[in-house]
Amino acid sequence: MASALINVPKKAKRGDIIEVKTLMSHIMETGYRHTAGGEVVPRDIITSFTCRYNGVEIFRADLFPAIAANPFISFFTVATESGKFDFEWIGDRGFAETASASITVECMLWALDGETLWNSKAGASGRACADCHQDARASMKGVAARYPAFDKTLGRPVNLEQRINLCRTEHQQGSPLPYESRDLLALTAFVAQQSRGTAIVAGADPQLEPFVAKGRKLFMLRQGQLNLACANCHDDNWDKRLAGSAVTQAHPTGYPLYRLEWQSLGSLQRRLRSCISGIRAQPYDYGAPELVELELCCSSVTAL
Repeated sequence: MASALINVPKKAKRGDIIEVKTLMSHIMETGYRHTAGGEVVPRDIITSFTCRYNGVEIFRADLFPAIAANPFISFFTVATESGKFDFEWIGDRGFAETASASITVECMLWALDGETLWNSKAGASGRACADCHQDARASMKGVAARYPAFDKTLGRPVNLEQRINLCRTEHQQGSPLPYESRDLLALTAFVAQQSRGTAIVAGADPQLEPFVAKGRKLFMLRQGQLNLACANCHDDNWDKRLAGSAVTQAHPTGYPLYRLEWQSLGSLQRRLRSCISGIRAQPYDYGAPELVELELCCSSVTAL
């Protein structure tokens, strides 16, 4: 009976290049050998190998008679999310074998921490997020795609981190979580995870129009010792490279996300502050209206 040996890292950081190793027990009979009586030994080989990562094919190989018995195959891929690798071997004489291996990607560990916080009671009210919003997979689906959103009480837009803290102070009667703290990033990642694959619609609310305009004005504003605007890189030179990194169109999808330079999860505001520091300007404080308006500007362009 055929058996497979699989070697996949159990944990990795998002963006890490990982090696996947497989070995399948199989005779790989070439079809060229003859018995003592002169009869041809029928060919019996594995003809194809496929690997899928969370259902998406990432590697395929065709095998031939020259490959030795017990074929060993290794390849590299990028760890993007927690999930499962599914392996399939197909061969002669109806041969078909499958195997699987799981991986946990570090940024997804933050989302798991966020789920724990979602269900944990906090503040003087002793209430959990789940007490009001129940199952996040249903109640939070599409929510992150609408932020920054207009807050009627404040009369201005707030981003997702600020909305979480407003809920903490108003409904849980607890202290707001510090910006870039593990708990706030974890909760934000968990809520944002529920909107994966959902189109961004931030900025569609007419009440946000003046704030989108402010954000766009800031996006076009030259500042700092380098006298550069966001637009100089992300409008004028997108798809080029800066110090080896690709210049993007400033589409803020996927935040909070893990960056190798941070060795941690980080918010969109952390990325914006990093860009502002890069042009040698004074970055705005976390939560500043200017940063929220910049977030809104970028999100509204992405939604077009």
